[in-house]
Amino acid sequence: MAESASQKAPKDQLDTGASPRALIHLFGEFERARSGKEAAEDRMSNFAHAIRLLIDSLPSAQKLAFERRFEEIRTGATPQSRGGEMYGNVIALFKRDRRGEWAVPEIFDALGQPANTKALYNAIHYLAKTGRIERIARGKYVVRSWGVGFDAAEEIEGADGPPHRSEHDW
Repeated sequence: MAESASQKAPKDQLDTGASPRALIHLFGEFERARSGKEAAEDRMSNFAHAIRLLIDSLPSAQKLAFERRFEEIRTGATPQSRGGEMYGNVIALFKRDRRGEWAVPEIFDALGQPANTKALYNAIHYLAKTGRIERIARGKYVVRSWGVGFDAAEEIEGADGPPHRSEHDW
C-alpha cells in the first residue's frame, strides 16, 4: 500500500541530531554497565552465602547482632529507621525463623528475654496494626506476607494489604 504524502515525514524532521556513532558508543557503554552490574550481583550473592554460613556457625549470643548488621548492609537500612533496635530485632527474628505463627512468649524466648518488654510489645503492636502480622488469638500472631512484609527492611514500610486490628486497638 502506498504511503500518502501526509504520512511521509520530511528527512529534516526525522533527523533529531542523533549520531549513529554516538548511539553505537552509548550502546556499548550500556552493555558494559549491565555486565558489570550482573557481575557485582553474582559477587554479592556469593558473599551473602558465605556470610550466612559463617553467621550460622556462631554461638546464638553473637548471632543476632551479626544478622542485624548484615541485614543493614544488605538492604542499606538501619533498624533505627523504624521503631528502634527492638523493632529491628523482631524483624530479624521473623526473617531468620519463618515458622509463620508466633506466640508472644515464643518471641520473648527467641529474643533472649529482652529487658525492654514495652519496646517489644510496641513492635508487635505496630506490625499488627500495619498488617505485617495478624492477630489470630490473644497473644498469638501469624506473619502475613513473607514476599512483601519481610524480604527487605525497606519493603516493610510499603507492604500491601489492609491494616489489621490487634488486642490494643479495641
